[in-house]
Amino acid sequence: MRLKPPGDLFQLDTLDIRPLPGVVFKHFTAHGVLSSGMFWKSIAELLLLLLSPRSPKLNGYVEWAHRTHTKEFYEVTKSSFDIAELRGELLEWEQVYNAIRPHQALGYLTPVKFLEQWKENQGKAMMCH
Repeated sequence: MRLKPPGDLFQLDTLDIRPLPGVVFKHFTAHGVLSSGMFWKSIAELLLLLLSPRSPKLNGYVEWAHRTHTKEFYEVTKSSFDIAELRGELLEWEQVYNAIRPHQALGYLTPVKFLEQWKENQGKAMMCH
């Protein structure tokens, strides 16, 4: 399978968040393999390839994202663990992750800036053909 633009391949998984004994939240992650960002694309547009359960070596990008969520958000956020409040806090943090925080894997660009540059370069390449 040859990947072309960022967004061609996402890894999807859930992370169990256990803030209190007997309380489990399911955190759904869709992580772009080529963009290193947590962006959404319509699931209807995706070809789904299922992996065996507990196969982190085959799902490394989303496992990395889970570790990042855990260390940079869940372990440091003081939350009431009200779902609506937690969702809002998480969306704010993901905005920082995608639009403000530079990523080493992207040459110290944010995922948003990386996608902008990619689209700009694609436009230039199309004009040359």
